[in-house]
Amino acid sequence: MGWGRRIADGSLTSAAAFDEVSDEMAEYLVGHVARLRANPGPDLFSALAQARDAGQLSDYELISLAFQLYFAGHETSACMISNGLLTLLRHPAQLAALLADPGLIEAAVDEALRYEGAVKTATWRFAREPADIGGQAIPAGAAVLLVLASASRDPVCARDPDAFDLHRERTRHLAFSAGPHYCMGAALARMELEG
Repeated sequence: MGWGRRIADGSLTSAAAFDEVSDEMAEYLVGHVARLRANPGPDLFSALAQARDAGQLSDYELISLAFQLYFAGHETSACMISNGLLTLLRHPAQLAALLADPGLIEAAVDEALRYEGAVKTATWRFAREPADIGGQAIPAGAAVLLVLASASRDPVCARDPDAFDLHRERTRHLAFSAGPHYCMGAALARMELEG
């Protein structure tokens, strides 16, 4: 497997490479959903398969939802829990502060999301037409990656952005993206991280 990591780690440098990984994952999910349709259980994927059978979802919508739930609902949370723990271990004074005052957990989660978020780049996008961004020519069809990790360390958004500080005033970060692409699972992810 490893599809989520391959998509998230920035190593896919072309639309063809991205499509190859997406196709592998979709092929697996189509088979998985077929197994669940034949033998449903008490899980979310079974409920989605039943919704498809009831005409509430198309096959495409069902596989798209399954793809999103796997990638966004599992891969990112698992990585963020690991990143947060490692960051605290690398900053023993901050870990000691959190252990002394568990009320800092929301601040710790927010700071970990800003400092070492699980998603370094936004979802791949491809230029539909040539563009110029800050003097950089972007040809039509080129992959465009928004580097969320860099934006979350922008000194305009956070004082001393390379420091990990649980007592920092709340800052803006893009760990969950923004605008219409804001993560619909952000509240659940925060609950998982605070637990």
